[in-house]
Amino acid sequence: MVSSIAPATVIRGVVRDGDQPLSGARVRIRGSADFILTDRQGRFTIAPPSASNPVILAAWKDGYFIGGEEWRGKPLTIDLRKLPERDNPGYVWVDPSPDPAGIHNCGNCHEEIYEEWRSSGHAHAAVNRRFVNLYDGTDWAGRPGHGWSLLDEHPHGAGVCAACHAPTVDFSHPASDDLRAIDGVAAHGVHCDFCHKVRDVELSHVGLTHGRFGMSLLRPHQGQLFFGPLDDVTRDEDIYSPLQSESHYCAACHEGVVFGVHVYSTYSEWLESPAAREGRSCQSCHMTPTGRMTNIAPGAGGVERDSATLASHTFLPGGRESMLRRCLKVEVEERSEQGVT
Repeated sequence: MVSSIAPATVIRGVVRDGDQPLSGARVRIRGSADFILTDRQGRFTIAPPSASNPVILAAWKDGYFIGGEEWRGKPLTIDLRKLPERDNPGYVWVDPSPDPAGIHNCGNCHEEIYEEWRSSGHAHAAVNRRFVNLYDGTDWAGRPGHGWSLLDEHPHGAGVCAACHAPTVDFSHPASDDLRAIDGVAAHGVHCDFCHKVRDVELSHVGLTHGRFGMSLLRPHQGQLFFGPLDDVTRDEDIYSPLQSESHYCAACHEGVVFGVHVYSTYSEWLESPAAREGRSCQSCHMTPTGRMTNIAPGAGGVERDSATLASHTFLPGGRESMLRRCLKVEVEERSEQGVT
């Protein structure tokens, strides 16, 4: 028997905060390429997909978690939940390593992203041997007294390194003043949970305020929350963050004057570069999609996406040599001058 009910031509709905309609909220079908904005009454109209799979609508507005509802052929109401107002300094950081006993361990659901990150410099920022050699004057084999030492030159300022290289070390932990004592989750360096708790980066003192001290974090007092570059992750604990695709997200750690020496100038170099003039961010090169990943959490609620929209977390796609080759363009011009053979 053929149904006499005509298929819906549009999906209608409203986005609100309690009884308050939210205008300017972004609405999209999960995994789709396009979004629309709600009107002054919080209303939206969007075309349904041709596929017959369950249709999930996602909505987000600044200051709120992403919300979502499954469309079942009737008008939708998507209620958004406000973000907490205050950061929680007592928050316990999530270990990125896979562990079935861990509720939020990043590698449990995001295995491919975890493996990319694990091979990166960020994952080894606190224990990288080149860094440690400069920190305490050891050589490659760990023998002391074989080179310049930050601990010898500036013993009272040794803790400045932790701000970027181990940003989740507790201020009461010995490693806050001597990174050689690093252990636990903080030993993972710049890890997933830290990067996805960054709400904002302060640019007025960039280069003078380092790492975590130049960032505004938002850590929950209960439950969980993650800032990310996708606006349709509807787990009720995710927040869309355009900042994560912008260069100044990187500035707090990649620009620094340390003890009067301009040690890191990556961000200021980018500001003066052709890439900045062309509107290309740091992430557009350092997190270029590999084209291999199509689902960030297969089997754990993730949806299939265009592989070109999913960033790589190796931070040197193709390897260091490949990145260096791509970053430099050389032109050779041959000419002869009078009297020169």
